[in-house]
Amino acid sequence: MKMYEQIDHERNERRLFLKHAVQSTALLNSQSLTELDKTLLEKTIEIQELNIEKAKTDKNTIYLFLVFALFLILGVSVFSFYLFKTRQYFKYHARTDYLTGVFNRRFLFEEGERALNDMRLKNVKVSILLFDIDNFKSINDTKGHYAGDLAIKLVVEKCQENLPKNSIIGRLGGDEFLVILKNKDQNSARKIAEKIRMDIHQAYLAEIDPVALSVSIGVICCQEQKNLDEAIADADHLLYQAKEKGRNVVVTR
Repeated sequence: MKMYEQIDHERNERRLFLKHAVQSTALLNSQSLTELDKTLLEKTIEIQELNIEKAKTDKNTIYLFLVFALFLILGVSVFSFYLFKTRQYFKYHARTDYLTGVFNRRFLFEEGERALNDMRLKNVKVSILLFDIDNFKSINDTKGHYAGDLAIKLVVEKCQENLPKNSIIGRLGGDEFLVILKNKDQNSARKIAEKIRMDIHQAYLAEIDPVALSVSIGVICCQEQKNLDEAIADADHLLYQAKEKGRNVVVTR
């Protein structure tokens, strides 16, 4: 009897041990799972933080790239504008007279030849005015070269005020100027020349001393001339006649 009781007691002890062992194992497993979940959560948070930092870095990189691109575009634009203005500056000074701002001799001849070629191709009238300032040497000698420069600029100003928009005016040299009138016959060109002569004759160099100004003008309508040189030579002959007639005169052929 005692032997059975002993066996039952040992059996109960084993059952109790197994129960405690299972409970302990379950508790340990539960704690391990909790620690594992906690670790996993921490790693997930670290990954999210890294992703956020990467996103910020990418955003900053894009921002810096955009800023760099903007400055690059701005720099190219400024440089292109500088090149354009420089080109315009040299182009302007390559074809204009430094004192008066009208065409210089070289560009004047280029434009004159184009006008004569258009005259032949399109069968249109082209007239030229060749003029200089009367007694210009006397102005320079008595009033000085500054007064002479003022006289030249004033004559050009008065001339431009009476020219049609499509006219070409240039300085041949010194106080001598050439005007090319497109689509103007000799009669129309003479009227323009007379208006220029009268306006200049009524002008004075008040900045220095009252100095009377006048010009002599030779006018031709280009027809038989082969080039601009021949046309200028013919107009120069008429200008010489104007000087012989007492100056301040318009002479046509």
